[in-house]
Amino acid sequence: MVNRVIRRSRGPTQLGRVAASSNRKGIQSVEIGIGILETLSDSMVPLSLKDIAGNVGLPPSNVHRYLASFVRTNMVRQDIETGHYDLGSASLRIGLSALNRLDAIELASIGLRELVRQTDMHAILSIWTERGPMIVRWQKCSHHIVISVGVGSFIPLLATSSGRVFLAHLPRSMSRPFLTKELAQSTANGKGSHKREIDELIADVRDRGHAYTKSRSMPGLSQIEAIAAPVLDSQGQLAAVIALFDAVGVITKQNKQATEALSEVTHRISAELGFCHE
Repeated sequence: MVNRVIRRSRGPTQLGRVAASSNRKGIQSVEIGIGILETLSDSMVPLSLKDIAGNVGLPPSNVHRYLASFVRTNMVRQDIETGHYDLGSASLRIGLSALNRLDAIELASIGLRELVRQTDMHAILSIWTERGPMIVRWQKCSHHIVISVGVGSFIPLLATSSGRVFLAHLPRSMSRPFLTKELAQSTANGKGSHKREIDELIADVRDRGHAYTKSRSMPGLSQIEAIAAPVLDSQGQLAAVIALFDAVGVITKQNKQATEALSEVTHRISAELGFCHE
């Protein structure tokens, strides 16, 4: 069961090797505790004590003592009904604090607010993680929209405008595993894409400087369209992606204004990060 819910598994003997592999002395119990928190972070769902213990390679009784302390300090929370564990509010604050220390995140967050004021459309900021593109900021506009993602959600490469920008600007070695998985799923559903089509899509995004997508309608959810553009760092590497989205027809009707506003903000943030546009 552990392997089905945990995306990146730390082997049973890995924690025991941490101290031995380092030239610096440390506190092994702290490293074990971090391993437990990483196990919860890597999982898509809350985990049982047995699952956590199996993943870190320690007896459940030992892991329970760590979890009890984490629960008391709000690093971990425990579901009263199931007894399963998940990250708590203190872990969230630490994660958000770390994100806020990244210049690209701070600058882009300001840009999101500016874009919403200019366009009255929703704006999101995404960054690349070891599990693919993830939404880290969502600046809402004056009207409500119902979608299936939010802050902390991972988004696909081909089906979203932000994902396509990542696909167009990241090294193939980084995006290939995620693209391969998406293509396998699409093929299984009878909607496969050919390599030539993907290459043309990437070339189009690079040529235009942005990507546009329109979502398929799903019961209970708003049908949306979105436009996304890259934020580049001083080395010309992709630092983040900013996207505007709204109900279908809104961006189409205001295409020029939305595109120009998004381009101006992403270009300015990139320049502030040291990127020089030709």
